[in-house]
Amino acid sequence: MSENFSIPTPGDVIAGKYRVMEELGRGAYGVVFRAEQIGLGRSVALKTLLPAAFLQLDIVQRFHREAQLISTLDHENIIKLYDYGMDESLLYMAVEYVEGRTLGDLIKEEAPLEAEKVHEIMGQLLSALDYAHEHGIVHRDLKPDNILLLKSRPEEGVAEEVVKVLDFGIAKLVRGDQENNNALKTLTQDGTVLGTPHYMSPENIVGDSVDHKTDLYAVGIILYEMLTGTHPFEAQSPSAVMVRHLKDDAPHLPEPWTHSAFDHAVQRCLEKQPFDRVETAGEVLKLLKSEPPKKVQRAKSTDSQIYDRTTQETAEKKQRLLLAVLAILGILLVSIGWKLWTVQSSIRAEEEVVVAPPQVVEEQPEVAPEPPEADQGLTKISELENPDAGTETPGFEFEDVEPTQPTEPTEPEDVAVETKTPPKPREKTERDPKVAEKAETVKISLMTNPSNASVTFDGVPVGNSPVERQVPKSDDEITVRISLLGYKNEVVKIAPQADVSREIKLQFDRIKMFD
Repeated sequence: MSENFSIPTPGDVIAGKYRVMEELGRGAYGVVFRAEQIGLGRSVALKTLLPAAFLQLDIVQRFHREAQLISTLDHENIIKLYDYGMDESLLYMAVEYVEGRTLGDLIKEEAPLEAEKVHEIMGQLLSALDYAHEHGIVHRDLKPDNILLLKSRPEEGVAEEVVKVLDFGIAKLVRGDQENNNALKTLTQDGTVLGTPHYMSPENIVGDSVDHKTDLYAVGIILYEMLTGTHPFEAQSPSAVMVRHLKDDAPHLPEPWTHSAFDHAVQRCLEKQPFDRVETAGEVLKLLKSEPPKKVQRAKSTDSQIYDRTTQETAEKKQRLLLAVLAILGILLVSIGWKLWTVQSSIRAEEEVVVAPPQVVEEQPEVAPEPPEADQGLTKISELENPDAGTETPGFEFEDVEPTQPTEPTEPEDVAVETKTPPKPREKTERDPKVAEKAETVKISLMTNPSNASVTFDGVPVGNSPVERQVPKSDDEITVRISLLGYKNEVVKIAPQADVSREIKLQFDRIKMFD
């Protein structure tokens, strides 16, 4: 690099054919100018590298790579490359010059966007990506600020705003002529993390191998932002955003887009595992134009040059299906068992109500038979107290007893009257089973932080937290197991002797998302 290097200024001529007109923008390693191509009189965007860039070998390599990759693409929605090279110590690249605003600006100013506008922009973006992916090129840094929208001229009869995809600086060539493209492939080895955190796919974050589906993940985030004006995994720092990419499920779109074709497309694009995502950009476009099916059938990968995971995908799908079936069976068994227990408890309570009252009625005639006269009943009581006076007359016995026990004649009369009224105990026993039935069960309320954890009672799945269940009252403890991806399993013992309400804070655990 020459020691007298200087940044171009308006009026300077680069490589004898580009006259600098004005500076358009500046970054850490480069400056972009609007220039006029001498002889043709057309405007171009002239990208140049600053002196600091030459201290970073990979920056220079990316500059060359972007020029080479764009030169292989010819699509109306991808910025066109006219020329690139070096003028003395200045690296430059001349690309198509367009005037407009970025999609990021549009989202900030107008989101949530109308459905018609979203279809217009996404249709062009997906067309450009489908073309690039067919040519083996993955953008890897797709975001609203790299999507330019320029106003079309009415006479052209095209869309109101034309999409241009920019900045292929960290793009990756995933297939093509090995001999001719080795230099490009070595610049993006597995394990290299490149991109913008808000739009990076999980496999890119962990340094795993990436393919065209990393661009489709970014499409899902951009689509969510266009319809809501917010990011689906927003957080306070870039590292926190990446953690949410790895462990949080994609949120559904709010009304009126919940369960719409837009929502379905977002969910398919934001699957954590690449082999679970929608296959191509063209397929995303089809999803946007149709209502989502009631049951999603995930298509298997067909590109054997990129994926060799068919066996793993099939095994994981079978495992998920088996777990789902077992969970459903467990819930059914618990429900049936609970119903049977409730019915049996009700039957036992009814049997106690029917049998108990007749026993009281049958014993009453034997204990206190109805006497023909009140005097005879009194005489029998006296005979029991004085067995030696069997030959005495009833009147004599009455006169003997009267001075010492004047209240005894009234007590037998009261007892005799009470034994003749059995309906009252029957009414009480008929109400008792309801009280007893309520006392036979207790309520267990269980919450976790975070929520949506899988919960089992004695090995039987009961749902995801928060859960609330009625269980038989017992002195025996219930083993409650709580599990959630990314957190340590928790096991607690609960004795269902009374209503229980408990909140359990789960401990974060490191996870490895990809093998």
